[in-house]
Amino acid sequence: MAGGKSVHVTIEMNIGSELFQQLRGKTCIPRNSSQAVKLSGSRGYVFPDVTVVCGKPEFVTKRGIDCLLNPTVILEVLSPSTAAFDETQKLLAYTALPTVRQYLVVASDHYAAKLYFRSSPEQTWSVNLYDNLTDTIHFDSCDCKLTLAEIYTGVDLPPFNGFN
Repeated sequence: MAGGKSVHVTIEMNIGSELFQQLRGKTCIPRNSSQAVKLSGSRGYVFPDVTVVCGKPEFVTKRGIDCLLNPTVILEVLSPSTAAFDETQKLLAYTALPTVRQYLVVASDHYAAKLYFRSSPEQTWSVNLYDNLTDTIHFDSCDCKLTLAEIYTGVDLPPFNGFN
């Protein structure tokens, strides 16, 4: 969503720039929030905060917008107004995409993140919770990692009081 709060923008840039550095020269490419992702069926498309595509990107054009068909990792920075939507309807839409291996949601009002990931070979989804700045989030699908400290660099937030 264009015009986000400063904290949201800082977190998004921290994630994108860290992934860009780690993925430079590899087969996976990070994309910013300008990259549309096509949802399954007739659901249309969305603009995640950060997307990683591994292998050759595939696109379909919808209403003049190039929509990515094969995202591997999707990352969303939660805003108070969008958090419920991002963790319900978007979660269901993203996990329905066969190429998505991991979906990270990052809080913007406290230090916390949730990594939803597809377990192989069962193809079921699980979640890991992170709430300490020393925690490391591993993205096995693109061979990179982020610490909460890297995600929240330059951001001053209150302590975390537990997951909802």
